[in-house]
Amino acid sequence: MCSIISGRLTLLEHEAARWLAADELWQVKWLPSDIRVIEELEKRMKADS
Repeated sequence: MCSIISGRLTLLEHEAARWLAADELWQVKWLPSDIRVIEELEKRMKADS
């Protein structure tokens, strides 16, 4: 749902970042507050494919 057009990704709040495919979303141990966002993102990614 996003891409880096130029420059480099700078993490300000998190320890790590990586690109995930829809089938990889649940391989990450998400914080409880992130679960609803990830569920919606998963729906959108599947609908776009």
